[in-house]
Amino acid sequence: MGIPINLAALQVLWLQKVSGPDQPRCFAVRLTLETWARLVGFLGLAALVDGLIRPALSWPIWPVWLLLLTGVRQAAALVRSSP
Repeated sequence: MGIPINLAALQVLWLQKVSGPDQPRCFAVRLTLETWARLVGFLGLAALVDGLIRPALSWPIWPVWLLLLTGVRQAAALVRSSP
């Protein structure tokens, strides 16, 4: 719910700060940067999960209830029971 409000506020700031003739070029650059930021965030999150969070689940320091919430124990039981 807050994202449209934030984007509208950002749009108003851009309209106030950027002069009329420069707006199309600046908006194109802004859209390109936003698109790349989303792509990097999406790929970075996948790398974070695969490289840090998934290996960290095998550490013995986690409480049992947390592992049960993540489904790690259920998945391990399914792998062992499959033929």
